[in-house]
Formats: sequence, structure tokens, C-alpha cells
Amino acid sequence: MRCSQCGSNNPENARFCGNCGLPATPPDEPPVVQPEEHGQHRREAQTASPVICPNCGITGIPRDNACASCGNEIATRYGAPVSIQPADLAGPFPTSDFERRGLGDFMSETIRLYRLHPRVFLSIAVVPQLPGLAGMALPSLAAEVVFTIVGLALAAIAQGAVVYAVAAMYSGAAPSVAVSFRRAFHLGLTLVICQVLLLVLLFSSALLIIILIGIPMVLYFLVLLAFYPQAIIVEKMGVAASFRRSAALVKGDWWRLFGIGFCYVIVFAVPLVLALMISGGANPMLGVMVSALIATVAMPWMFIGATLVYFDLRLRKEDFTLETLAREISDQSR
Repeated sequence: MRCSQCGSNNPENARFCGNCGLPATPPDEPPVVQPEEHGQHRREAQTASPVICPNCGITGIPRDNACASCGNEIATRYGAPVSIQPADLAGPFPTSDFERRGLGDFMSETIRLYRLHPRVFLSIAVVPQLPGLAGMALPSLAAEVVFTIVGLALAAIAQGAVVYAVAAMYSGAAPSVAVSFRRAFHLGLTLVICQVLLLVLLFSSALLIIILIGIPMVLYFLVLLAFYPQAIIVEKMGVAASFRRSAALVKGDWWRLFGIGFCYVIVFAVPLVLALMISGGANPMLGVMVSALIATVAMPWMFIGATLVYFDLRLRKEDFTLETLAREISDQSR
């Protein structure tokens, strides 16, 4: 298909010109070639365009000024990124680069992402709750131990799946339960080992409560190592490297991150305590089911938020862009 505005050749099924973004026109209309000066600016913009469209997620597109699939302009004529989308094709994915955020921004964006794909996030989060619910049908100590271990392992993997789903959305792809779990299972051993080590570290710190420093140490490590799942899923780091990466990102920002984390926790902590007090006292089995329900809803809330904070920390401390994230995520498929 030849563009009627700039004369560029495009695939027959292209809905928009890959050079100027003009909607496709019938092939019998004569092409109108752009002035040379305008075409020169377009060619300059081609060198700055990413190969992954931030609007529709199409990969492998040429480095042109506009995506041939959705018409999103990827660069202005001077090479700066813009956020132009056709009204009938506007999607939920970000089209501008990362910006620094505060607490209110984090929470509003968490709600936005959660509302866009509740089925994906809830489907991921319910998986770690299934062993505990199954254990209610087999009330034996051995079964309870086995189901607890399986539940902890699945929780670590589900956390990674939520992180990947958020990263995929910001890379321009629609999140999928199957793909998110596949990515998380691929790095599952690292996620589980880190989860176990963190629990051991927190348990050891909690034992020091008897000398009045346990609780501060627990909180310190919770914040310091909060971003190891993101380091594993996005940057594909190992156990020790992911812990070091989280500590490096947190350095100098511990109190700010503690405040953000506290606000996220308190959203579900109060309802959980009240629900357990009401349901658990009347029926222990009902209490288990209520706690599983609240945990299912709360887990995506926490890890969507943590992933957004992780993006913000990388933005503040290094040259981190949407294109960087898309490249890191796409590398995992190879």
C-alpha cells in the first residue's frame, strides 16, 4: 500500500502509514508526496524511534516515525517522544516515558492498573491460596506441613508473575495469566530461594524481640530487600545479586519507602484484622476462607505498587526508560 500523503510503501494490511501516521486510503487514490523539508525531518526522526510501539506493543516494526499497526506517532519531527493515539484505538498502555512519582501517584496508578486487568491479577493471586484451602479437607499435621510449603513456593512464583504482568503492560503488551506464570516459573527457583532466605532472616530478627531490637530489624530488612522479585523478573538476577540490587535501590531512600509501604499495607491490614475477629471467632474455617479472600485481593495491590516504586527508583538513580524496560522484558523470551 502506497501512502497518499508521503508516498511511502507500507504492508497491504497496514492501517496507518509507518512514516507519517496517516490513516490508510483506498489504493486507487493518487499519492501526494511530502515536501522535501518535511521528509527530511521525518528521516531524522526515524533514527530516534524505538522498534516496539509503546501504544499497541507491536514488535519488529521498522524505525519509522509512526506505528503501521495503530498509527501512534513514535517521535516528533525533531525526535522527541509524543503520545498521539487515534481516539478509536487508544489503549491502556503508557505512551510517554517514566516520570517521578509520589505516594498519591503510586496509589492512583496501582488502582488504574488493577482496574484495567482485575481478572489477570486475581487469577494469579488466588493460586497460592489453593493449597491452604485444600488442606482444610485433610486435617492432618503432615498434610498441613506439605500444603504450607507448597503454598509458600507458589506465593513466591505468583509474586513474580504479578511483577511480570505490570512490566509487560508498561512494555506495551497486554498482560496474560499464562505468560506471566510461565516467566515466573522460568525463574521460580531463584524466587523461592530468595523467599525462603528472607523468611529465615525475618524470623531470626524477630527472635531478637526479647532484647528489644527485633521489630526494628524486621522492618529494616523488609524495606531493604523489598525489590528482589523485580530484580529477578525484570533484570534476571540471581539470589545474591537480586538482594544486592534491592539494597542499592533502597539506599538513601529507606524512610520514604517505609512510609509508602506502610500506607500500602494499612489499606488491607485493618479490614483483615476486623474480618478475622468477626469471622474467626464464630467459625475457624470461615476465618481461613476470609483471610484467603483478603490475601488474594491484597497481594496484587502490594506487588503492583512495589513494581511501580521499583520503576521510580531506577528512574531516579539511573537512565531508565520504557525502551529499556521493553528490551529487558523481551530479552527473556530468547
